[in-house]
Amino acid sequence: MARPKPKAPIEIEPESVWLLAAKSAAHSAINDLAIGFLRHPFLHRVEHSLHVELVRLLVRAKPDLALPSPLRNSEHHSQAIHKEWPETFPRDGNGRGNFDLALVSPNQLSAADPKEFRGGWIKAAIVIEMGLDYGWNHLKRDRDKLVNSKATVGYLIHLQRTGGLDDRTLELVRKPGSDIQTTYVHHHLDKGTVTHNLAESVIRTEALQAAIDRTEASPPQPGLPFAA
Repeated sequence: MARPKPKAPIEIEPESVWLLAAKSAAHSAINDLAIGFLRHPFLHRVEHSLHVELVRLLVRAKPDLALPSPLRNSEHHSQAIHKEWPETFPRDGNGRGNFDLALVSPNQLSAADPKEFRGGWIKAAIVIEMGLDYGWNHLKRDRDKLVNSKATVGYLIHLQRTGGLDDRTLELVRKPGSDIQTTYVHHHLDKGTVTHNLAESVIRTEALQAAIDRTEASPPQPGLPFAA
């Protein structure tokens, strides 16, 4: 069934207090995901499994992301976290694709009725794109998706277990543009190479490596394989 299309996307700014807390949760969750991937690169076979893990980490960092919020003119409710949330604007005349994960604030949900919500016509407060074992082309497409939809807060996560370090990839990680924040983890057979620029838009190898070192002394907890 085709998505119902209103005249324009619903572009409501998220509440500032909520957005600040949600960004903090995203930073924490993505850091934990990166640390976990470096420690256990084969714990998840495919990218979709990592999406599920990131949802779990987001809810752990900010439990109210999973609480219901009302939709407009309806007795129905939704939650902040969504998988496969539609892009705000189409690209290249091919319609809208989907973001891997998105966070939609309660005040944004309350601005959409069920039909608009089902069509994914709210501009999400936070959007996340992830790639596993892909090359530069996939990373660039993910970046372009965030730029085209003019993401309020956009995160780009690029995880690799194969191939060598690629100069184009590193350059895009360092300079994604448009205020996008990136995480890149490249895992070698017996050595992890990490570049990371989540919080201050700079490479933070030392900060992430210190967090990894703190976890080396104890094994992951059952049910919490990425606990930092």
